[in-house]
Amino acid sequence: MQAERSAQAVWPLAIVALALISLGTPLCWLSGYGLATQYEDDAFYYFQIAKNVAHGRGFTFDGLHETNGFHPLWLALLVPLFRVLPGLDLPVRAAGLLETLLLGCAGALVYAVMRRSAPRYTALLSGVLVYALPGTRNHTRVGLETALCMCLLAALWHAGVQLAERTTRARLLGAGTLCALATLARLEALCALAVLCWLLRSQLRAADVLWLVAPPLATLAAYVSWNQLQFGTLLPVSGMAKQLWAGAELRGIPGLYFSPLAWVLLCAAAALALGRWLGPRVPWLSRLYFPLCSALAMLGLDFASLGHLERWYLGVLVLAAAPTLASALSASRRASLLALAAVVGLALWRVPYTVRSIDVAQYQAELRGEAADWLRAHLPPNTRVGAWNGGMFGYYSGQHIIMLDGLANSPEFYRRALRDGDLLGYLRDERVDHLVTLNCNFDPVLWTARSVDHERYLSRSYERRGPVSDRQLKDPCNDAFQLWVRK
Repeated sequence: MQAERSAQAVWPLAIVALALISLGTPLCWLSGYGLATQYEDDAFYYFQIAKNVAHGRGFTFDGLHETNGFHPLWLALLVPLFRVLPGLDLPVRAAGLLETLLLGCAGALVYAVMRRSAPRYTALLSGVLVYALPGTRNHTRVGLETALCMCLLAALWHAGVQLAERTTRARLLGAGTLCALATLARLEALCALAVLCWLLRSQLRAADVLWLVAPPLATLAAYVSWNQLQFGTLLPVSGMAKQLWAGAELRGIPGLYFSPLAWVLLCAAAALALGRWLGPRVPWLSRLYFPLCSALAMLGLDFASLGHLERWYLGVLVLAAAPTLASALSASRRASLLALAAVVGLALWRVPYTVRSIDVAQYQAELRGEAADWLRAHLPPNTRVGAWNGGMFGYYSGQHIIMLDGLANSPEFYRRALRDGDLLGYLRDERVDHLVTLNCNFDPVLWTARSVDHERYLSRSYERRGPVSDRQLKDPCNDAFQLWVRK
């Protein structure tokens, strides 16, 4: 019996270890802007705020204005890294390894859930597929809170399965605490609480529901109260800024149509629709109600409020897609073993491939890195520079980068520059004498729905000075960053 328990404990550890080897190993080799290629520019919003908090400068991106444009739990995990680790590369590398560990834990939890109703190798394949499919990296490991949210939702899924088997006060409080943490990881994760209550409605008494919902609701109340007292807003300023873009564009949806994840989940949804008929014959089907319904509810809320879905929003879909695909590939034990061997081989092949191809795949990092180097070398220290999508600028340039998309700026910027449209007046009063924009794509999201001639608008107060790079570009309309100086 003891040997059997030890063998069962090995498999989740193996899933976590494979994640660290396949996804974490390249992070140990990469440095500088090569390391930055592993993250979205938005991740550097978190890194810069965490760095400022760790060094006593408060909740600020630009070092001047306090912001609540972040999800608190991921930031709380990052702050100690930036407190104890020196330099610019080490904390970023550690953040990537932490994210990888969370993805591995999510895979191990998916394995634990599926092992209750599926064969061992099908469950193993489910856990590994959480992070090993080529397309899932773009959805899950981007330096943002996605992996943390996935891990907590997987833990809540596991807790929900245990509650379905036997309801106790300790299990109810445990599931409620996990839901509270997931809500701090991403606010819309509160949808998972509603899904869990609905799935367990036949066996929960009123007192049970109270024990389950009290932790997340109390946590949410404390969070919005802090926002209101500290910033004068109930919601994070990043969410309010994004709501101004709602309806302006439908980013993410066209890509979803052609995503393998979308088709896998379409099959899962169809299977679940037939759940009453197929459930007794295919036991694992019933396990997918929670991750699939939670993911769809979260994405629906995101799209309804924001009008678009970035690819990292889709990471939560992986929790349902991975077991579905694993079950489809597991017609027999031999098929399960072959599929598992192929997926593990694919995951390990990624290690040398990532390191080898990094020189060719650093488009965004090179552009932003060169611009950050130029700002640090050619402008006086502590210059106030306005920029859209300026995460790497803020982290690497050493200047006060004022975020003009509003995601990591102050509520005052949201009210005056975004909502009321007085951007130039705000920049004048804040003494922002320099701007950085893309040469032929300004990407000012606040103007997306306003039909504004971007260059003519900026030209009222600023004049273009040329590329923010010492490198001569052959194509004048290449995505080089341009410097604008106040007239």
